[in-house]
Formats: sequence, C-alpha cells, structure tokens
Amino acid sequence: MLPEVFLPILKKELGAKGIDVLVLTDSTPLEFGGDHFSAGTFILPVYHDEVVDDLYYRHLGLVEANAARRGWVFLHPISTGRSLGSKPETHRILNTVVPMPELHHDGLMFSNLAQSCSAPVTVVEASDCDPTRYNTRFIDTTTEFRGKNYFTSLRIMAVGTEVATVFMRCRPVTDGPVSVHDKDTPLDPDLLCFLHERLVGPQMPAIRNMAQKIGSKIGLGFYAHDVLPERGTGKLYLCETGLKFHDWTIRDHLEPIADRLPFFAHDISDACVHRAVRLFADHLLVPVAA
Repeated sequence: MLPEVFLPILKKELGAKGIDVLVLTDSTPLEFGGDHFSAGTFILPVYHDEVVDDLYYRHLGLVEANAARRGWVFLHPISTGRSLGSKPETHRILNTVVPMPELHHDGLMFSNLAQSCSAPVTVVEASDCDPTRYNTRFIDTTTEFRGKNYFTSLRIMAVGTEVATVFMRCRPVTDGPVSVHDKDTPLDPDLLCFLHERLVGPQMPAIRNMAQKIGSKIGLGFYAHDVLPERGTGKLYLCETGLKFHDWTIRDHLEPIADRLPFFAHDISDACVHRAVRLFADHLLVPVAA
C-alpha cells in the first residue's frame, strides 16, 4: 500500500466527497465492538502478499462477521482475498468470464507455484509438469524491437470494473527467465514508448472490457490484473490478479527516465492514485445516491 503516500490521498479524496476515513492498524476494535460506527460504514481490509497465517484470517473473520451483524459493508472480503491468493482458485473463478491460459495442453506449459506472486516461472513440456504446481499453456508474448526480442506483459490497475491505469512491463528474452516484473523492465525510453504505442493504445477497448468483466465477477476493490498479450493473435490472456492499491515499484523504477516517457504522468505517477481513489469514491456513493 505504501501507507505514507496512499493514505493521505485516500483521506483527501474521500473527504472531498464527504466520506470520513479512519485508519486502524489493529483489528481488535472491530471484531466485536463498533457501536459508534453506523450501518453503511465501509470496512476495507488490507491483505499482504503471500499471507498464509490462519491467525490473521481468523481475526479478520471476526471483523467480517461483526460487519454482517452491524450492517457494515465489508469490501475485499476474506473469500476474495483467499481466492486471489491461489492461482488455481483464481483460474476457476475468472476463466469463465475472461480468457486465461488453458490448464491442460499437450505442448509447452508455464509452471508456477500455486500460491506465490513472485516466484520464478519455468517453461516445460506438458509431459514434464509437476502436478503439484500451477501449470498453464505457454503464451508467447515476445515482441521484437530493433532486432531484439522481449517477453512482455500488461499490468492493469483497476478499481472494481474501471481501469485506473495500464502500463507495459518487459524483459529481454536473453535474460533467460520468462517471468516479467517491474524491475526486469529495461530503462530504455524508446523501447517502452514503442511497446506502449503498440500494445496499450490499440488494446484499450479490450483492456477495459476485461477489467469490466473481472470487476463484475469479484466485486469492488483495488486490483492489479497481469495480462499476457499473445504474439501473432494479439489476444489478451489474464495471467493472474491480486489486491493492490498502486504500483509503487514501477513508479520508482522508471522515475529516472520519466521525462522521456510521455505516458508516465498519466499512467505511472502518483496522479494515478488520485484517479483510483476518485473512482473508488464514485463507486461508494452510488448506493447512497440510489
């Protein structure tokens, strides 16, 4: 979340809409108490990457149950947090609404840990897959630029059904691993502008459609959807999704070349946080207006 940046923006933007924000670092006051919070209060729990501590979920479960009793709206419910933390479960839920790489295939496969968000991905033949891992059809995302091939992926930052921002990540095929993360992305403005113009701009209708379908399925929340653009077909496949408020890593990584990236201010800077929070506020106010 990067609280020192995100929370002041959250308070400012929601406060302008007449929504007060209280930040709690301990769930105890909401597990059984909360008489001073009216019905209609929104509870927004924060999940951490790869949390597998059942004690954490038990405490959060008490808050969710108390919210149900008191008429609070519990966003990012535990069921969603657990589901998005599991790649097989995410596939089961979202494969019915957006394209995702197939689980069963005879050729090359991506092989990944089922629960991790950052572990390396390997490419193996289907016959060599470890059945305990999360295995899906290999999607060739390579794009050529100036005689060099790059693995690519799009990151869609969404609020519910709405796209807040979208940007490219890439890494040279010569690096070896097929995993593409923020810090793998070369600090090459010409490359990034080329990928943005080729893979983001023309795909915006499909990107918005994908975000709309995912948000309609899993509800209001702050999400990061990782999407694979298939070489040749141009088809977009959802790789995975998670709860994420903003991508600070890409902001910091690309900041040294920000003045050479025309899309930086719109799609990567902290202005995106303001946009995301305003989208969130608009969603919150819809039931009130109705």
